[in-house]
Amino acid sequence: MYYPKRQRNLILCVFAICAFITTIIIVNCFSDENSDIKQMKFDVTRIGVLDGERLKAEALCFKSHEKVADMVSELLVKIRQTSDSMKNSYDEVKKNKKLSRTKRNSELAKIEAKWNTDSKKYNAEMQRIKNLDMKLTEFIQNKLNQAIDDVARAASLAIVINKGSREMINVFYNSKNIDITDLIVKKLDESIPNIDLKELEK
Repeated sequence: MYYPKRQRNLILCVFAICAFITTIIIVNCFSDENSDIKQMKFDVTRIGVLDGERLKAEALCFKSHEKVADMVSELLVKIRQTSDSMKNSYDEVKKNKKLSRTKRNSELAKIEAKWNTDSKKYNAEMQRIKNLDMKLTEFIQNKLNQAIDDVARAASLAIVINKGSREMINVFYNSKNIDITDLIVKKLDESIPNIDLKELEK
């Protein structure tokens, strides 16, 4: 069948358009699934990652909590020793048949009174240590916040994430280039290398 030249050109043009549209459809259907990601426009934000667990292990200021823990341990040893001594004294007096009932009761009352006095003293000491630990925690937290703020501002960071936290935030990957833990450790060590607990308690 013979078609005029103009009609042949029109048919060829229609075929070309159809072929082009079909090609686009096929490419979109079988293209790499990452193409959607590549087309997205991400808001680039400077992020810093802080390893909280490593910070606690390496920064000198956190060693002060070990000193407080030692104070608690020493106090508990004193309490146990005093308790054992009181119990032995109480048992000895109670078993002493040479003492009259009146004398025995009087001695037992003295032991109980001393134990009550010592208990109040130890309770007051334990409360003092707890208050000291709270002051220490608040002091270190304020210094830590300041150190993070200084490093974040100097590095123009918009976000700092704690990847060592036991809370819900989890960092599955981060480049070493955005890990600021060493900087924070250095900043804290320069700021508070040693904490005077007696001075802090005032």
